[in-house]
Amino acid sequence: MALTAPLAFADDDHPQPRHDRDTAASPRVTHLVNDINSEVTTLSNLKVDRDTDTDTDVDLDATRVISLATLDSRFATDQANTINAAVNANSAALQSFLSNGSAQANAVDAALSEAGVSQSSVLAIVERANHLVVVTS
Repeated sequence: MALTAPLAFADDDHPQPRHDRDTAASPRVTHLVNDINSEVTTLSNLKVDRDTDTDTDVDLDATRVISLATLDSRFATDQANTINAAVNANSAALQSFLSNGSAQANAVDAALSEAGVSQSSVLAIVERANHLVVVTS
C-alpha cells in the first residue's frame, strides 16, 4: 500500500507562511540533508525481506511519496535551497543505484512500482520510521 503523506519533519501540525519561518539552519534540515547525502548507502544496506516485522527492517509496502515542490513549501527559502542542493548532488547516484540490479535496488524498484512512482521521477529516497519516503519531481 502506498501512502502520500508529509514528511515527519516538515512542520506537519502548524504550517507557517514561508516568510514567518526561522531561516537559521535547523536540525530538521540538517538531518534531512544528511539522510539524502547517505541515501545510496542506506538503500544498499536495506534488508529486503518483505515478510519480517522487526524494528530494524524497512516496510517497503508502506512507501510514502512527496513532491519536491511540496517539500520545499514546508521550509523557508534558504532551507529549501539547501535541500534542493542535496537532492541535485545525489540524484545521479540514486538513479545509478536504482538501475544496478541488486536485490536491494530491485526491492526498492518494486516498492516504487507498487506506489505508482516512475523510477525516472525519483529525486531522493530517505528512510523514516521504518518506511521509505520518496521525493519526486
